[in-house]
Amino acid sequence: MSVDQIRSALSAPPGVSVQTTRLADNLQSMNNAETMLSQTVATVRGAPGPVQQQLAPLLAQFVVPLLNMGQTAGQDLDLLAQRMSAFIAALNQTAAQAQGQSGQPLTLVLSGHFNMLEIAASAIQAAALNASQILSNFQSTANNASAALNTCKQQLEQQDACLAQKAQALKQQMHDMTSGNCCDQIGQAFQMAFGNLRQQLEQTSGQIQQAEYVLMLNNNAIDGLSQMVGRLGDIASVSTSLQVTWRSMADGIGALQQDLQAVLADTTPAEVQADLAYAISDWQAVAATLAKVL
Repeated sequence: MSVDQIRSALSAPPGVSVQTTRLADNLQSMNNAETMLSQTVATVRGAPGPVQQQLAPLLAQFVVPLLNMGQTAGQDLDLLAQRMSAFIAALNQTAAQAQGQSGQPLTLVLSGHFNMLEIAASAIQAAALNASQILSNFQSTANNASAALNTCKQQLEQQDACLAQKAQALKQQMHDMTSGNCCDQIGQAFQMAFGNLRQQLEQTSGQIQQAEYVLMLNNNAIDGLSQMVGRLGDIASVSTSLQVTWRSMADGIGALQQDLQAVLADTTPAEVQADLAYAISDWQAVAATLAKVL
């Protein structure tokens, strides 16, 4: 019975490996989305004045604060991963310190280390809770930014369509002027009128190029934001799951700590080492996943 209690308290809880994998995958995707958004903001800041006038205020109001929140959320999630990795390292240290010990020295070693592991598990639970709360605010801000960028996209597409219609109308006028009687195409008045139309067409073509460039930048921001929003819900779900998992982990280690004297009375030092080795082995998949993001 004691063997089961040690192993159940210290082994990886059911689902924690999957939760950690989801956390790592989403962290990478979030980083990619933030990079895309940051590049768009930098491009707008270095763009010609008219482009900045159209997009810079929008990005400053919605996207830049989102990037700042993303940085904070990323730091909290990194802290969560770091604490999980530290827990596994502490478990390895527990086994190393218990090696060759028996009797009261073994009890003291395990008591001290189990206490540290319980504190570490509680700290992970707190980090998961904090990340979950921040992600909730992050989600709301991201949704607002997404709505603003999509509204801007509709306006830009409408502007682009109007400019395209204007360009087509100018081309038609120029075509009509050059398709009539040759005699009507002679004289200063014709040349001035035709030249004015050509100038308007060139100006409109430039406006179309600018509008399409602004629309492209806005679409890039929307793409990055869509990736981010698509991941936020899953990250929040993972954080909540990890919070529950590590709360249970802390409770289990706390119960083991309280029953330690009775447990060790029925467990040989060799069995303790076997139990610790089993628990360490059970955490290896989680440790490997964490190593990819730390």
